[in-house]
Amino acid sequence: MRRANFRLTAALAFLLVAGCGSASPLPAPSQSVGLPPANPLSPVEGIGVALAPPTPYRYLAFTACRDGDLAGSLFLWDAALQDVFILNGALAGLGPLSKAVHEPKDCAAIVQLNPRAFGPGKVLLSFGPKVLVYDPATEERITAATDGRSLALGGPKAVVSSDGKLLAYVSCRGTLVLKPTDPVYSTKTRELTKLAAEIAALADRKGYGGVIKDFDLSGDGTCLILNIDGAVYFYDVLHPRLYQVAPLDGTALAGLGDGFGHVAISPDGTLVACTIIGQRLLVFDRKSGHIDTVPYANLGGTLNDRVLVFDPLFGLDGRSLYFETWVGGTFKVWCYDVMTETLRTLAILNDVLGENLDDILVSEPDLGG
Repeated sequence: MRRANFRLTAALAFLLVAGCGSASPLPAPSQSVGLPPANPLSPVEGIGVALAPPTPYRYLAFTACRDGDLAGSLFLWDAALQDVFILNGALAGLGPLSKAVHEPKDCAAIVQLNPRAFGPGKVLLSFGPKVLVYDPATEERITAATDGRSLALGGPKAVVSSDGKLLAYVSCRGTLVLKPTDPVYSTKTRELTKLAAEIAALADRKGYGGVIKDFDLSGDGTCLILNIDGAVYFYDVLHPRLYQVAPLDGTALAGLGDGFGHVAISPDGTLVACTIIGQRLLVFDRKSGHIDTVPYANLGGTLNDRVLVFDPLFGLDGRSLYFETWVGGTFKVWCYDVMTETLRTLAILNDVLGENLDDILVSEPDLGG
């Protein structure tokens, strides 16, 4: 019998574990651990915050869809309780997601959610142009924004700061928007017009482009890392300015093409990770200027296996880098310690549905790198 094909997507947001919690259906909201204030940013000196010792993560939000079957939804994994919760309430009434998920269009709809966990178990997700926040403890879903970029153009790609006080997304105008979430999800937004002007100027000089392909937000929301037309840029929110992180293109750094793919930034803004055409994963140290390669090329079952890498994401400790690989049609999730240069697989997540060959992704699947 042919094995059912699994497609799972996930996005990680890591929190300090304050305690083991109780064996309730969902953990009670707990005080989230904030990050220290960021120092003034400088393109030359970097942020200069020392990396803390490794910190365990607690929550993981991910989506799963099984083609040709009635299994697919949004899930939340709690490392403290070692349990997985199905968040069907977060998807109630969201178009095709409220119907039978065995239809191909429903699997595509589930993939676009691209969730991120933050705070005491809350989940940020996207659906079409909307940015939503779901609280499993209260079973409330809040519409944080309705003017996100359409799915046909890449979607809002919403992200949230580690402290949960600020979210960012790409608007329908193609500009990047910051939105406060504290004390309430108000309608006020901050459109980064200086960033929009800089992007427009880049496009004018090249005669094309100006598209935000991917981005990530630092832990306290003071800085952004962006992939604009395949190049990596850093944006200082406190002192509005944009500069290129990697002056070299993909041909110089990887020997393949000239476009970067997915990007990530550590909570304190010191480290930047990015993929190149799915063939290489690099880590830039903004303080020292060093560039390092994450060793993953030997993770295939045989020497002939093609290994692709996607979707890096830093843990709250600032040194754990999570990413996914695609080998022989199967996705796996790995954790790389930037300080010790050790690599381990997250076996409990790769086998979340109890099947040996389940696929799991740390965000939306994108084989284009």
